[in-house]
Amino acid sequence: MKYLYLISMLIWMLPVTNLQAKSPAVLKQDNQHVKQWNGFFNSLVKIHELNLKKFNIRKLEEQSGYAGQPQFYREVKYFDQKTNNLLGKVQWVQDKADTIHTIEVFFYDKQGRVVRDYLAAYLPEHRNAPIQTLINFHYYNDGLHSFRQFDASGNHIYEQCQGKYFDEQVMVSTEEDDFVTAYGDQQDQTSIETYLACFEMLPKQLGKYRNPYQAEIAQAQIPARKNSEVSLGTREDVDKQIEALSKRLFTNPNNASLYIKRGDAWFHLHDFDKAIDDYNQALKIDKDASQAWFGRGMAYGRVGMIDKGIADLSEFIKRKPNNSRAYTKRGVRYLWKGDRENAEQDFLRAIELDKNNAEANDDLGVIYAQRGELDKAIKHFTATITIDPVYQKGYHNLAMAYHLGGENKKAMQAVDKALELRASARETLLLKSQILVALGQHQQATAIKNEAEFLPEGNWSELAPMK
Repeated sequence: MKYLYLISMLIWMLPVTNLQAKSPAVLKQDNQHVKQWNGFFNSLVKIHELNLKKFNIRKLEEQSGYAGQPQFYREVKYFDQKTNNLLGKVQWVQDKADTIHTIEVFFYDKQGRVVRDYLAAYLPEHRNAPIQTLINFHYYNDGLHSFRQFDASGNHIYEQCQGKYFDEQVMVSTEEDDFVTAYGDQQDQTSIETYLACFEMLPKQLGKYRNPYQAEIAQAQIPARKNSEVSLGTREDVDKQIEALSKRLFTNPNNASLYIKRGDAWFHLHDFDKAIDDYNQALKIDKDASQAWFGRGMAYGRVGMIDKGIADLSEFIKRKPNNSRAYTKRGVRYLWKGDRENAEQDFLRAIELDKNNAEANDDLGVIYAQRGELDKAIKHFTATITIDPVYQKGYHNLAMAYHLGGENKKAMQAVDKALELRASARETLLLKSQILVALGQHQQATAIKNEAEFLPEGNWSELAPMK
């Protein structure tokens, strides 16, 4: 059976002969398979039912079916009214109102892009186990969108990537029979790099997502920062990536993109000098390697070479003039050197390019707070936490702005939220102590101040002023 990407090519488009391609007798012979795939289906139903409670739902319904059974099922699409994201799609058997024929559920990132989607489908006639189960993991890398597909048994069955990579059109489509050769020695280096750009960051195994309900519940409990740096994994994961990249560079010493990837990995480990060395090598090979300009600009700033960092980020902006994140990061570096005027212009431009840029709103609020323009500061800090409800620094800065304006009850609400997100934040505890003093709660203020004194100082340089 051809495995399909289910957002654009849905299972009910397949002829009924394909749905019946696998004999139900085969499923009956494998009790573990039957149990596992039925459990996967039940897990999707639980996710769907949870979404119905969690979101304000808009439904879209129609009748459909197959050749010979044109009214076999009633299809209902479930949308989040706020975002209009499709949360689920269920086909209910017409003559058995409570029986599900197929079910799909979708999960999105903060930008409204699908990051995971699931499907389980039964045959029209036999229901000892779903005939098809699919899990798709999605990844977005600049102009590329890729996904890797598994079934509920953990088999890797399909992957696809399309978009643009260094201004070249990309379309990669690989089925399970071709995975052995998809990354083989017979391909040229450009093809290998394109393949890695598409799929290197996608899961190679199904892992915890064999049980989607438990996996998604656990995922929902992990705060996700909007506009944060992309995580490359644990220290061990990054060390392995560096080792693998170093081996590839030994045989491909003139590959700029490999140096950029290794530079990014060194940056992730805060080994900024090594990151700069790799970005330097990339730019020697290709002076137009945009990501090397960006990465080196970031790293220069982190080692105190702020002017060089600004210069490199400016070079990146020349090549990518609509990149909101680049304006934000250059604006931060202007703040570091005390150039509020240029910082303000960069943050305003970043927000103009992306109104949902939480970091730019927060840092612009800092500038307004430093000027004493508290109403404007509060507006931008509020925008920050609205865009990204787990942006801890945004709550801290909002609390400070309220405190400076004498609104200490509102300040207390904001500072408590900041401490919910990071209980050991020294600066935030000291701020809470000041707010408690303003509210006349001196004993509690002293206790919190004493607690904070033993904690290490943070590394924030974009905080609203304490005075």
